[in-house]
Amino acid sequence: SGELSNLIIFTSAYVFLRQYAGGYHAETGLGCYMISILMIFVALIVSRFIELDMVSNLAALSVSSYVLLNFSPVENYNKPLDDMEIFVYRRKLKEVMVIEAIVLFGSLTFAPDIAKMIITAMATMGFMVLLGILKNRKVKSKFTIDQ
Repeated sequence: SGELSNLIIFTSAYVFLRQYAGGYHAETGLGCYMISILMIFVALIVSRFIELDMVSNLAALSVSSYVLLNFSPVENYNKPLDDMEIFVYRRKLKEVMVIEAIVLFGSLTFAPDIAKMIITAMATMGFMVLLGILKNRKVKSKFTIDQ
């Protein structure tokens, strides 16, 4: 069905980005599970009920690409990244983004749902990167206050 293929496209695009971009990390396994379910639910709602015009799609793609390219990778306070890891993750993220952009633009005319799900994955990942940055700042300030 259309929803299943959209789910597979979204999840694939998101996982490849997430692997190198980092982002928000839940405190517990249950929290991670709940956030993942929520993201999938939102992605399916987007795929089924929301039709964005070309300008909106390009705006979402531009903003999320800016966030991903300028603020990734986001480390977790439990696993800080060294300079080499940051360099490698950023390079690999750029490679994934180029591949996804090629698929996205290649599918605009013959399979617009593929393009929509890749844009949705990139926008979701951009949002998760920003949430990860905010959480890290909150944890860092709490850690500093507690000391």
